[in-house]
Amino acid sequence: MSSNDRSILSPVVPGGSPPGDEADFANFFRATFSRTIAYVILMFNVSETDAADVTQEAFLITCRSWSSVRSYENPEAYLRKVARHLAIDLRRKQARQHPADLETLIKNESDVTASKTDYAAETELAVDIVRMLAMLPHRQRMIFTMMHFYQMTIKEISIELGVSASTVAVHLHRARSSLREYLVKRDQNINLDAFSS
Repeated sequence: MSSNDRSILSPVVPGGSPPGDEADFANFFRATFSRTIAYVILMFNVSETDAADVTQEAFLITCRSWSSVRSYENPEAYLRKVARHLAIDLRRKQARQHPADLETLIKNESDVTASKTDYAAETELAVDIVRMLAMLPHRQRMIFTMMHFYQMTIKEISIELGVSASTVAVHLHRARSSLREYLVKRDQNINLDAFSS
């Protein structure tokens, strides 16, 4: 890794070092940065550039609170929550500034799908899964992603989203059903038993 690559992966905070244990935050940053960008892209259908901006701001906020956040049971959940709020704010701001027409929405969806494939495996199936997830309603996509990409339990998802466990289960069931239906229509012979737990 070149020194330039190391500087990209090292958190820089205005005014000095991150509060608390600098090495601890740097390790947290390196371990979660790419995953957080992918989370923002998958969950909120934003461009890679917007996801990077949201992620950077989320890390800055997390860094400012690191002395208390590092003692949390799951600091990454805090980071995702901050990123989620920032991404929602960004989407609202974009909607107010640029009421989109149908052509713009189609173009943006194509751009976002292209960005998402950068994070997916190179296989056709992985790209297809990302496209399928983009077709799900926001809440279903969010819950499915948290369950299957972040290995979170229904209870953890319900706590993070502030909804009941039964609401999470219903959205998860609907997402799985939609994905199964899509795959059947596409004549894919894929074993979805892993998605039915």
